Amino acid sequence: MPDPDVPKGLVLFPPGTPPAHRRRRLVFFMIWVVTAAALVWPLYPLFGGDAFPLVLGLPWSLAWLVGWLAVIFGASVWLYRSEDR
Repeated sequence: MPDPDVPKGLVLFPPGTPPAHRRRRLVFFMIWVVTAAALVWPLYPLFGGDAFPLVLGLPWSLAWLVGWLAVIFGASVWLYRSEDR
């Protein structure tokens, strides 16, 4: 018999989550969605599809990927540090 205290489905915010944590997680989720959209079709071919010009010695398409990976890494560090307190 299933436990009635265990929620069913995807639980984004467990009961008792403070509003500040909810806002931080929603901001992180929005950053994650924008980053995911920038790294896949149809946005990647629009902005990251060319091999030239070079940015810091990297082809533009590789610099585009590295830049967005740096953004999501920074957002992950921010979320971790803000919820650790």
